[in-house]
Amino acid sequence: MKRKIFWAIVLAAFAGISWQALRALGEIDKHPGKVWLHRCNSLEKLQEKHA
Repeated sequence: MKRKIFWAIVLAAFAGISWQALRALGEIDKHPGKVWLHRCNSLEKLQEKHA
């Protein structure tokens, strides 16, 4: 019984993560003019890239 509950939770979590990934893939071409900043760990780096 505990094993079934565990796998149900794992499956639900995987489905949620998969849904978010599919939604993100659908957003790729909706904003062609934007520049997406990746791995910005400080305000200084953000301001450097903003300029």
